[in-house]
Amino acid sequence: MQVKYAIFDMDGTLLDSMYVWDHVGQTVLQKHGISMPKELRKRMRNMTTEEVALYFQKLGMTEPVEDIIKEINEVPYERYLHEVQPKPGAVEFLHQLYRQGTPMCIVSSTDTSSIHAAFDRLQLTDLFSFILSANDFGSGKDRPEIFYEAARRLGGRPEETVVFEDALYSIRTAKTAG
Repeated sequence: MQVKYAIFDMDGTLLDSMYVWDHVGQTVLQKHGISMPKELRKRMRNMTTEEVALYFQKLGMTEPVEDIIKEINEVPYERYLHEVQPKPGAVEFLHQLYRQGTPMCIVSSTDTSSIHAAFDRLQLTDLFSFILSANDFGSGKDRPEIFYEAARRLGGRPEETVVFEDALYSIRTAKTAG
């Protein structure tokens, strides 16, 4: 099958980086003297950073949402900048699609600065037409709008676009989008 347009998730799909997020919530909440509910770690994987910040406010953080978002993003940034590595075969596959002229983009729930930190270090940024963070877009990957927008920016239609994703909820959303 010839891939006409490609949308890639980053964490867990292209980069072996899911571990980076395992303790972000706990680290931020502990700093403020708040215990992290057991179910939150798993739920955070399906939330935008803004949704997490709002949830942290419900748990007792009093800072403005923008400040909480900044604090959340600072925790994983250093790991993206220095240590996160690509998944086996990912770089080769990206280069193959790039050589074939396939327009590609990133759609991720991770903040743009962390995405660039990793991709610039790994020399992957220039392979992509653009990077679309759910945090900047204002809608998570649980809604089809972000996939419609990515396909539109790539110049294709949803039915011509392949989405590479590791999270089941995002796969279902992408399928709904076409």
